[in-house]
Amino acid sequence: MKSKKILISVLIGCLPFLVGLNKIFFGFEYEDAFINSHVGLQDNISFFFSNFRTKGCTEYFNGNCHELKAYPGHYISYAFLIKVTSFIYSNPYFTHRFLNFFLVVISFSSLILLLPKDIFRKEILPFFLIIISLLPFMYVFNSSLIENLSFSLGIIIIVVVYLNDRNESEKLKILFLILIGVICIIKRENLVYFFLIPLIFKKEDCKNYRLLLATAVILLIQIVINPFYTEGIESKDLNRSTFSIDYLAFQLPVYLKSLVSIKGFLFLTIFALLRKPNKKSIYFIFVFILFLVTYSLHYRSRYAIESSNISLLETYRYLVNTIPFVLGYILFSKGILFKYPKFIYGILIASVLSYNYSFHIMEDFINDEIRNYHVVNEIIEDSLNDTESCLILDNFVLISLLNKKNMNIDIIEYNTFIYQEYQSNSYDKIYLINRFGTSKIKIDSHLRKIDSLSKSSTDVYQVIGY
Repeated sequence: MKSKKILISVLIGCLPFLVGLNKIFFGFEYEDAFINSHVGLQDNISFFFSNFRTKGCTEYFNGNCHELKAYPGHYISYAFLIKVTSFIYSNPYFTHRFLNFFLVVISFSSLILLLPKDIFRKEILPFFLIIISLLPFMYVFNSSLIENLSFSLGIIIIVVVYLNDRNESEKLKILFLILIGVICIIKRENLVYFFLIPLIFKKEDCKNYRLLLATAVILLIQIVINPFYTEGIESKDLNRSTFSIDYLAFQLPVYLKSLVSIKGFLFLTIFALLRKPNKKSIYFIFVFILFLVTYSLHYRSRYAIESSNISLLETYRYLVNTIPFVLGYILFSKGILFKYPKFIYGILIASVLSYNYSFHIMEDFINDEIRNYHVVNEIIEDSLNDTESCLILDNFVLISLLNKKNMNIDIIEYNTFIYQEYQSNSYDKIYLINRFGTSKIKIDSHLRKIDSLSKSSTDVYQVIGY
């Protein structure tokens, strides 16, 4: 019976995994997907991180990286996971796919196998169906697994908290601490999981040296990593605070809109609102709100600060991180307000419609990424013969680095380029790629726009007459 349940989890996890299987797709996370793949695929990963944060190449000449740029917002942990598992597939984007699939199967299996049968059928099955309906959605925004790794571990943590509440066990408490330790070295905002400690520990646990030792190790690791180091670096770079009430004013309304939007998490919100709360379940809502407010107080991007605006699209990947706390609320609540058989049919229909919608979104994003990220580099490489040298100037260097196959191509960050410095190199061709229109390009006699290569969000120029 258990093997059948695991098989069901595997089949469910396969569905969105199979979409565009042979297509290059890192995920709609801008530099997040690319920095981790870039670092994880290096021969010597130690060269590409410091202070537990990643560093990416900005100047690549003659087959070697000569200049590095710090990415202080990204811990090295996921890039290390890619490094460890990169032997499975040679293509980096396929490694993402495999890990994504594996995590979904693990988290789903924890729900199916660990929870009592009656609890799963009556309490969790609707939640399960809704999450399945959102899977393509989650794959779109989590192909790089920054959020999905946290989501999957978060689901398992909530299940452990629930099982310990039913039957208290020291082993479950130690497992809880191990999982907390792991999830907190993935993303710094996962420190919010420490708020679950009051639900699993009692006063007498303060005398348990094994639990105290495990807790001390987790805290020591966080002190060494120093999650606030990132805020200091980013604040200096922005020339303003990374947290602000001003950000909350325009970001929180968009997050709330996402929770009630049919294009977002409406069905999950409806199901949560139909639960009968109690003291323990309300606590999960408290942590959920805390998480939401923290995200809203923190700047989304430099562009968001300048425009005082974020799109609905930009909230999805972060809200995925909060779903485990919704599961906690559902597990610890008293039950549902409607009769189960009638309600489950409605959830099933809504889930099918939601899955169909998010499935098409995933396909659109795969094609959009290929068109704007990868095809440009492929055409440039195909246009070169074996003896021609080429320099690519890119405002998102990591994309060109991951697409590079020709050893005669050098790549540097556009902002560091000065025409005269590279005149002596005598490149046969020099191309400038402005992705997302984020760089202010000064059009002069040195630049000729190539309309055949320029796409909806990417402009390509050939540098001439240098």
